[in-house]
Amino acid sequence: MRFSHHIQRLTQLGLLFFAASHTALADVDYGAVTLLDFNAGAQKELEGWTYSNDITGFGQQGWVLDIDSNGPLGGGFNTSLGILAKSFNKSDYGAANNGIIDTSDRAPSTTEGGSLYVQDPSNGDGFANWWFWYDKAGLAERGVADADTDRMSFYLKVENMQPLPTAGSNFPSDNIHIGTYVCWDQYCPREPPDNQHYYHYLTTNPDMWIHVLLDDHPQHRRASYVVGSNPTLETNGKSYFEHMHQAYLDIRYQTTEPAFRMDEVKFYSSANTEEPDQNDDSVTSLWVGYKPGDDYWEIGFADMTFNRQYSDSSWSTFEIKWSKQPITNENWGNATPVNAQFYSGAAHTSNPSPGAIRRPTSWKRMAYTRFTLPAEATEDTGILYFAVKDVSTQGSGGGTQWPYNTPDGRNPPNPFIKMTYYHIDPTQVVLPPVVIPPNPPSNLSISID
Repeated sequence: MRFSHHIQRLTQLGLLFFAASHTALADVDYGAVTLLDFNAGAQKELEGWTYSNDITGFGQQGWVLDIDSNGPLGGGFNTSLGILAKSFNKSDYGAANNGIIDTSDRAPSTTEGGSLYVQDPSNGDGFANWWFWYDKAGLAERGVADADTDRMSFYLKVENMQPLPTAGSNFPSDNIHIGTYVCWDQYCPREPPDNQHYYHYLTTNPDMWIHVLLDDHPQHRRASYVVGSNPTLETNGKSYFEHMHQAYLDIRYQTTEPAFRMDEVKFYSSANTEEPDQNDDSVTSLWVGYKPGDDYWEIGFADMTFNRQYSDSSWSTFEIKWSKQPITNENWGNATPVNAQFYSGAAHTSNPSPGAIRRPTSWKRMAYTRFTLPAEATEDTGILYFAVKDVSTQGSGGGTQWPYNTPDGRNPPNPFIKMTYYHIDPTQVVLPPVVIPPNPPSNLSISID
């Protein structure tokens, strides 16, 4: 058991009267590059950036990157759009979005700094949105991505949004949009017909930190559809993340005072992970989250074999596993299936694994479930690994309950897993109840291993 866990247990017992100011957290080492470092800010202050209440001339607040080659990402530069890069209020659905660096709540992967907190106030329109990155140059020119980059990683927490249903018929297509624009050689088509505007869709619940792992297979292209993974490479010979120059996040459920927190925005290549061969076709825009107070997990992703390109309007089946070690194609059989609570079991699938799920509806891309893990999963700080594998079998796989008794409409597009991870925050660890003896021993000794 790690030192941090001993500290927590002793504090609960009232036997420890000091605590470290920060706890060092384990992290993955995939050569990830941070795009936005919210650990270097507080409120409207962000190191290397300057805040303005009118950053665009249209009343939109936000930050602009200082012109300083020694600053973050090589510093800002003058363009016809003013000094770039910027991070500011998107205001598509009304200008009333407030953004600060909030140090009271941050991603579970860090114990320092804060997160970007964006809120649509009570006099707003009920949609919180923000350009978290707005530049003229692609990410390669900022030293953040290259031709091999195929992963965008960040933590997200949504607040004041309608929860997801637990039944399939009214399950939404999405409630979060991450929009991107791709640009190269001053060629920056924004909208149709010759556009490079893409969308990644999430369908998630509020009030829990989720780790979002986007790949280079977006779910949609403006007024069109996505031709496949890394679509700009296929159409124009340019890698998607390498040339991404703008990105925003929208809450797409209209509600009262919606808000979101975003943190730890990083980019890396799956070639640098423990498993370079992964499924970016039927498991895309993968996210996993933990709700400590209720001690349950959720996971979701988009099956991109269900779209107009493949004309597949049928069911598919997936298996979800977890481990304290990285999961690969080779050791997949050693990982532990989760106990899925939604869209699982005999009513939904003939797959006997407790981690087997099917999509909530056969006519939408999104897959989603909730599950719990044994106590030892969160008894320490560290990293938990999760993987999803497409286990569809054409002509079989159906459950006993209509409409889930319909068999799978296809076999997997590839034999690979999709892997992600989640940090266990020492302040979020759920511990078993502590039983204090009526007469604590006076000669207590502490052993730290």
